[in-house]
Amino acid sequence: MKFNPFLITGYKSSEYFCDREIESEKLKDAIDNQRNITLISSRRMGKTGLIMHVFDQVSSDSSKVPIYFDIMGTTGFDEFVKVFCNAVLQAMSKTEQAWKKERYLVNGKYLIVKKTERYRQADRDVIEMEIYARDNLSREDLDAFKAEIRNNSSRKLVIRAKVTYIL
Repeated sequence: MKFNPFLITGYKSSEYFCDREIESEKLKDAIDNQRNITLISSRRMGKTGLIMHVFDQVSSDSSKVPIYFDIMGTTGFDEFVKVFCNAVLQAMSKTEQAWKKERYLVNGKYLIVKKTERYRQADRDVIEMEIYARDNLSREDLDAFKAEIRNNSSRKLVIRAKVTYIL
């Protein structure tokens, strides 16, 4: 049986994405520099695939949350707002799921991360966390927890933790 390597619809992954390196770099540069950009082309020329490809690459940088939604079927402002809000909520829930793991086991002690906030400061990402713990946490415990988070990131991180002890 022959396998057709070319996808006709949708975006699967960067492995199946061909060419468009210049366009991809221009889009990533616009995102990094917070510039607006408009893509104009005839139908079925790969605009959505290009956007999804760039979003796939950009989403590896967890300080950016790409949001995609299709407004082709909307007929008015109310429908547009509904589609837009659903897309934002869906993207936010994915982001929270990635960062809000319910419990962590560090050196035999459970931590619960209740709130995280991430922002950029100079050349680093800063993560502020609100942590609940039952057991007293030593400096080594917190350092082990922070190391686990840093190991899962490709960027320089500053991690600030506020620990509340619960009974």
